[in-house]
Amino acid sequence: MEDYTKTILKNAVIKEQASQKMYKDLAKKAKIKPLKDLFMKLYEEEKIHENLFKKMDLSILKKVNRTELNNLNILKDVTQGKLMVSEEVINDIIKALDFAIIQEQKAYNDYMFFVKYMTLGEPRTALKEIAMQEARHKTMLQKVQLDFNEDDWV
Repeated sequence: MEDYTKTILKNAVIKEQASQKMYKDLAKKAKIKPLKDLFMKLYEEEKIHENLFKKMDLSILKKVNRTELNNLNILKDVTQGKLMVSEEVINDIIKALDFAIIQEQKAYNDYMFFVKYMTLGEPRTALKEIAMQEARHKTMLQKVQLDFNEDDWV
């Protein structure tokens, strides 16, 4: 593997570790169990991404594609009355979702930038697949954010 590719993969490991920390911290701060669960599932996916980049084993990638992150209506049954939290907590949830969405977009952009300059092969395929998964995370977070904002609680 050429030095350029090795450097990209080392940086990808660091980026995935930072994403794990972000989601773990967001899960600790989440006041709503479904949101806490979502952040922990995203943490687990970022951990799988890290392992993929460390081992460059595309079979790990197939595991990510089978994870259950299909419940996009995660806040469906949460109403203002059930939530029983302050406006400050609601604002914190909105900020956390905004931050996570921005971070997922940055990760997608970074990986797709590197894909443009890599030769064909397993590392390029892995980066492209992880970029698509980061885009999926962003879409999922945006859906949660829309569901949350549609309740017009504040």
